[in-house]
Amino acid sequence: MTSLRAIIGTEIPLATVLASIGQEINKLLLKKDFGSFGAILPEYNRHHALTGRRLRIIEPGGTQVAGICEGLDAQGRLLVRSSHGLSRVVAGHVELI
Repeated sequence: MTSLRAIIGTEIPLATVLASIGQEINKLLLKKDFGSFGAILPEYNRHHALTGRRLRIIEPGGTQVAGICEGLDAQGRLLVRSSHGLSRVVAGHVELI
């Protein structure tokens, strides 16, 4: 893992980063050929920081899911493949392992 500060050598305010991300998402949503989230999901998952990474998620209530992240599904749930199959995670604390 790294940080923007380490990459570019200077501090960037979080508000600036979030505003920039929001602007780019807005541009995408305004495209006439956008369709739905599901239409851009393969491209999103190609760039998702967790795709292909081994991780553990501690869900609210303490349940743990560990495996390899496969990205998001069309509802925005995190997909985690383990020896028990595919889990779809809505919320939780993510740790890389």
